[in-house]
Amino acid sequence: TIKLRNTATMALEVWQGLGAAVAARVGDLHDTGFVVLDDVLSPVHCDTLRREILSVGDSTPAPTGTSSTTHDDDDGGGSTSAPAAPGGLMQPNEVQLGLKDGIIKLRKPGIYEADMHSKKVRERLSETLLSCLFHEGADAIKSAVNAADHGSAGFAPYKLCLGTSGHTVKLQINEGGAFPLHYDNPGRPNKRVLTMLVYLNPDWDADIHGGEIVLQPFLRDAVVVAPAHGRVVVFQSDLVLHRVRRAKRRRVCFTLWIDGENVNTDDQLYLRQKHLTLEPALLADRLRNSPVQRSLSRAVYCNAFEESLRECFAVSEREGQGQQAQDPDLAPSRVAQSLAVSLKVHQAHVRQIESNPAVKALIDSLRADKEL
Repeated sequence: TIKLRNTATMALEVWQGLGAAVAARVGDLHDTGFVVLDDVLSPVHCDTLRREILSVGDSTPAPTGTSSTTHDDDDGGGSTSAPAAPGGLMQPNEVQLGLKDGIIKLRKPGIYEADMHSKKVRERLSETLLSCLFHEGADAIKSAVNAADHGSAGFAPYKLCLGTSGHTVKLQINEGGAFPLHYDNPGRPNKRVLTMLVYLNPDWDADIHGGEIVLQPFLRDAVVVAPAHGRVVVFQSDLVLHRVRRAKRRRVCFTLWIDGENVNTDDQLYLRQKHLTLEPALLADRLRNSPVQRSLSRAVYCNAFEESLRECFAVSEREGQGQQAQDPDLAPSRVAQSLAVSLKVHQAHVRQIESNPAVKALIDSLRADKEL
C-alpha cells in the first residue's frame, strides 16, 4: 500500500481544487461538449497518482509507507517488443457485443483496468490520493460542478449524483492498445453524464508515442489531445464520440465517470418523425447538442468506426508471439477473429439504421456536409 505523507485534509484539497477548475469551465463544457485542463494537478501529485496505479498492476505490492516503481522500468521511448501484461489486480478490458446467439465478450489487446468499486482494489490503495478521490474527492468535484454558474440562460444546471454509487473510478494501464469510437453513455441503463480523464505520462511525445484521445463532437471538427502528464480532459458522456489511438509505450491514466439525474429519457434516445421534418441545417444544429445523435452516429461516421475497430484489434506478428505466450486469447488468430466479429456487428447496425429511406437520406446529407 502507498500511503500519503500529508494529511487526509490535504488530499481532499487536491480534488476540491480540481472540482473548482472544472466548475470554472462549465460554460465551455456546455458550448463545445468538452474541456482540456493543464497544470491543475501538481507534478508531485501526478507522480504519486501514477505510482498508485502502477502498484495496483503489481502482483507484489510495496510494503506500507513505501512507493512502488514496478512496471515503470521500461517506460522509455518506443520499444516495439511486446510488454509484459500487468498482473496484480488489473484485469483485461473487454467489450460485450450482442449477437443472435447471445452476448459475447471480446478482449481489447494491451489494455488492463481496475475498478475502485472492488474491495481488493480499495484495500490495496488504502490512505492514498485515489482512495480519497473515490470516497470523498469525487463528491467534492460533483458538488462544485452542480453549484457552478454556467453563464448560459439556455443551459440547465448539472444534477450530478452524490455518493459512491453515483460514480466510477477506473484505473488503466495501456500496453500498446487502442479504443474504437464509442460514447461513454451509449443509452439505457447507463446514467453517465460526465467523463473525466486524468493522464499520468511523464515526457510523453505524441509524435513518437501516439496514444492520443480523439474527441469527435457530432458534426464538428475532431480534436486530438495527447495524454500528457497531469492533463485532465472532461467531456459530456452522451454527446462526445471518441476513440483512443494506439499507444507505443505504456500509457497510464484513470477515469472518473459521473452519473446524473434525468439521463436517457425518451426524448434523448429516439429520432422521431418531427426531427425529419426540420430543415437539414436546423436539424444538424439540434443534433450537435442532443444525445439523439447517438441513433445516427454509427452510420454518419461509418468509415471512422471501421478504421478505429481495425486499429483496436490489430496485433503485429511479433507482438502476437509475445502476447500469445502469456495469454492464448491474444494470439493473432484470436484477435483477427475479434475484429471480424466486431466489424460484422458494426455493419449490421449501420444497415439497420439506414433501412428507413428518410433516415438514409438524412445520413447521406450529413455525410456530404462534413465530407465524411
